[in-house]
Amino acid sequence: MSVARRSFLTIGGGLAGAVLLTAPAEASPAQTATPAAIPRPPRIYLREEWEARPPKSKAVVLNRVPDKLIVHHTATLNHAETSLKAAFGLSRAIQRYHMRHNGWDDIGEQFTISRGGHVMEGRNRTMRAVRHWRHVVGAQAADHNRHTLGIETEGTYMEELPPQRAVDSLLRLLTWLCWHYELEPDTAIIGHRDVNATSCPGDKLYELLPEIREKVTQRLDRGYQSHYNYRLTPTDWDSLPAPTHYFDHGPTVGPNDHIPDPHQQTQTTPDPTETHPPTPDALYADGPLPPAAAPPNASEAQPPTTDALDAGEAQPPAAGPA
Repeated sequence: MSVARRSFLTIGGGLAGAVLLTAPAEASPAQTATPAAIPRPPRIYLREEWEARPPKSKAVVLNRVPDKLIVHHTATLNHAETSLKAAFGLSRAIQRYHMRHNGWDDIGEQFTISRGGHVMEGRNRTMRAVRHWRHVVGAQAADHNRHTLGIETEGTYMEELPPQRAVDSLLRLLTWLCWHYELEPDTAIIGHRDVNATSCPGDKLYELLPEIREKVTQRLDRGYQSHYNYRLTPTDWDSLPAPTHYFDHGPTVGPNDHIPDPHQQTQTTPDPTETHPPTPDALYADGPLPPAAAPPNASEAQPPTTDALDAGEAQPPAAGPA
């Protein structure tokens, strides 16, 4: 995109405030007379708000931006509960499952959207990385975690669509992320099945993605036409594996992600793909923040230290929807 755009986010009272950089001096009056509308992000609840447990280690943050925004479903029940309390419980349940069952350091995805349309920050340091136009490495798309950002949509959407509240929040989040990271919706917004052999994000939600891309493009109001058709034939999805249990949306970590298997003994060696390997005290894998960096993430200031977060929460069933 030819128009530079950047946003500044504040923690207190939710996410707000977006600033468009001044147009270049050589730009013509026609280019600068009417600046493009700046999309407003949805209300994003930070980790301390949904009472995330502390991660086993800080997430790796790369000095780059994601080039794909991957839409998932959580492969859980399509229940009628839309409260904020239920949304927070969902994030805690996903994190608990990812850390205990999968053996990961933290929740896998960067964002989660509940059935009620509530948007939660996922993997630790996600919002801080977004503010600095960097990328947190998650665990949500095997062999593609170093360049993609994942958005979980609560439910199983093989035969039905998400509630309108959830779709509206997904649209707002995708619009804002495309604007913030300067991404083309037609090529950036994809489903999990576009990069891994999985039915995720469900047949119905996947069929909605072309309409979502079109609406995001309209909201960005850039006046451009896409030169790409991100479509794959239905035969490509024949016999894809459906979810077998709760929180199963297909492959999430692959050998190209350089994430060690927690169940195997491994030696601690620097990541050969990194110019500057991470150190215990490093803020970021690719070096420290510039002098104008924002203050530390409030979610890391006073992390919970006990298992009290799990009190009163129901464990997910051993098996989910077929």
